[in-house]
Amino acid sequence: MKEEIQYLVLQKEYADYRDKIMDFYKPEYGDSFNEETMNNSAFIGLALTGETVVGAGRVISDLSRHAELVDLIVDPAWRKQGIGSELARRLVDKLKENKVRYIGLVKDPNYPWLKDFYTKLGFKPLPADSYFEM
Repeated sequence: MKEEIQYLVLQKEYADYRDKIMDFYKPEYGDSFNEETMNNSAFIGLALTGETVVGAGRVISDLSRHAELVDLIVDPAWRKQGIGSELARRLVDKLKENKVRYIGLVKDPNYPWLKDFYTKLGFKPLPADSYFEM
């Protein structure tokens, strides 16, 4: 029997979950994921089983025109159960409630299978030279 997953989308009310969020992201990002990173998020989505975070994702946004889905991670022991898809859907729904017009993301090139994952969620790849970074 699968354990029940509780999903939350938080907007600036991170205090009760601060330590859990920081502990979840630390193995992936180390000290580069910090309090400032968390506080500058428009939304943080969490998947919890009991008190344990098994998945999380963040949104960076002006909450009117642009948003970027970032740091969507599911604990490897909990993958292939739809948790990442559900987190992404809930975060996108929250952005649509706020009438955000452009929702994007950057796919990690180390995980080529993510292209299919995000395409199934409705994201479309941009032309090869339409995204730039410094």
